Amino acid sequence: MAVLTVVLMFIGMYIPVLGFVVRFFIAVPITILVVRQNFFVAVLAAVAASFIAAIFLGPLGAISCFIQYMPLGLVVGAMFAKRRGAGKSMVAAIVTSAISMIIIIALGFAISGLSMDNLNRIAQEITTETLQLYEQMGMTEMLRQQGITTEVFREMINRMMKMLPSMVVIFGGVQGLIHFLLTRMVFRKLKLKIPRMPVFTKWHLPFHAVWGLIGAWTLWLGSDFLAMDTLKVAAQNVLMIYGVLLLVVGMAVVAHYMDFKHMSSTWKVLCVFLLLFFFNGVIILCALAGLAD
Repeated sequence: MAVLTVVLMFIGMYIPVLGFVVRFFIAVPITILVVRQNFFVAVLAAVAASFIAAIFLGPLGAISCFIQYMPLGLVVGAMFAKRRGAGKSMVAAIVTSAISMIIIIALGFAISGLSMDNLNRIAQEITTETLQLYEQMGMTEMLRQQGITTEVFREMINRMMKMLPSMVVIFGGVQGLIHFLLTRMVFRKLKLKIPRMPVFTKWHLPFHAVWGLIGAWTLWLGSDFLAMDTLKVAAQNVLMIYGVLLLVVGMAVVAHYMDFKHMSSTWKVLCVFLLLFFFNGVIILCALAGLAD
């Protein structure tokens, strides 16, 4: 299993396109090892795989792969071995992957000596060069006609940089979710026991999850009261993460009440029309449905 993990790491790092898909399978052998053997054996295999990977990928590549994938494989394997529910296992995979991604980014900043201020300055320099290129190509006027002025473009980049922490967490969470789903698929092929997955229309957040949303709004109000922009940025990042969670839950709520399988053709056409031409409105509606749920 350690050798298989190294092979998957190598493919994921060096082979285009296929590597992107293979990356989601890297932690699967470790998960299988936890279930078939035990946690300690899986830890030894993970460490051995990292040492072997260091020969081919270098120390930094091996450390990065270890942090990003090994805890994910171990945690999901432990949840499966202890027969935890699918919901708890999925949440554990998402949280573990998100934390691993945060650690990797923090480690990258520490090794490279970068800071958010340096990153913002680099982003502004790239933005300036991009705007100059657009002006040389005659695209500036076209952007202005669409309501995108130079100031608006800079503000978009600045806002995106502020939301970078939430993007990292969301990406890590999505990676954990994909790993969980792929692991279930592999386990099913190997005839290993897996927790029963609730249907999508039954997905929901526990009631106490609303306190995170309340905390985010408290930070936002506190930033206005204390005149601290850092608190507002933190609140925006938390709300961004919650927005994704509420969107998924809202989609489950809408799917539950609309019952697409038994819907008439007219209603199906209407739903497709709304999705194509009022996409933003549908997204907001789903998020609100998730909040209400």
